[in-house]
Amino acid sequence: MIMSLGMARRLSRPLRALSRAAQQLKDGDLTQQVEPEGKDEIGQLGRVFNHLAKSLQRQEQFRRKLTSDLAHELRTPLTNLQTHIEALLDGVLTPTQENLSSIHEEILRLGRLVSSLEKLTRAEAGVLNLKREHRDLRELVEKMTCQFQPLFIDKGVKLTISLPRGPVDISLDADKISQVIGNLLSNALKFTPQGGEVEVAARKGDREVRISVKDSGAGIPERDIPFIFERFFRGEDGNGGGSNGSGIGLTIVRELTEAHGGKIDVKSQRNRGAEFTIRLPLPL
Repeated sequence: MIMSLGMARRLSRPLRALSRAAQQLKDGDLTQQVEPEGKDEIGQLGRVFNHLAKSLQRQEQFRRKLTSDLAHELRTPLTNLQTHIEALLDGVLTPTQENLSSIHEEILRLGRLVSSLEKLTRAEAGVLNLKREHRDLRELVEKMTCQFQPLFIDKGVKLTISLPRGPVDISLDADKISQVIGNLLSNALKFTPQGGEVEVAARKGDREVRISVKDSGAGIPERDIPFIFERFFRGEDGNGGGSNGSGIGLTIVRELTEAHGGKIDVKSQRNRGAEFTIRLPLPL
């Protein structure tokens, strides 16, 4: 009986601590952590709880940062729109083509932000309707690089492409994968200085194809790499925000890639650029 009582107390002590921490977590204290004891199931449960609490705390930090970022992103175009429209109403400005074009640009800017948020919501909810068709991946990559070539030339960044010689037949949603490649190219252009280089490459393996976008830009700090695909995450230098600067561009890239049964990863060193690689499965 004494041994059973001692064992019961030994088992119940970490469970009570875990229960208290879970209750405080439920009440909104996301800093809760427990001290896992041993390598048994209870110790494993404690480690899982700590991981969950840290994840929730990190997401809350991202959410707060997003609220601030979105307020800034929305405030600027809305202020510009208000100023222009009030000036038109007061007769200070005339409805010329130039003034109307300025208002139109701000409206488009707001539309892009809302569209990005909508795409992210749909992607994370798993309601993406993929319209798969068999396409030659080489043609798709070539088309996207051709579309971006003028932007690279204008900034003075060299864009090179390396593709397999033969066709690469794969089942995919061409619009969604084009968006993935476009987002990665936009990111690479954004963080590569004048005189730098971006390389787009595709490689075909036995079971998958790999599309990589490698730049010679500033790179990603090592501390940021584990979170680079987290929604709302933006590094201290703004990296990770994608072309829209809201911290959701790379999250959308990941969701679209995974919707195709693929994966995406990143390799980077500070001041030595970054390389994003998409892996898509080939038909069996």
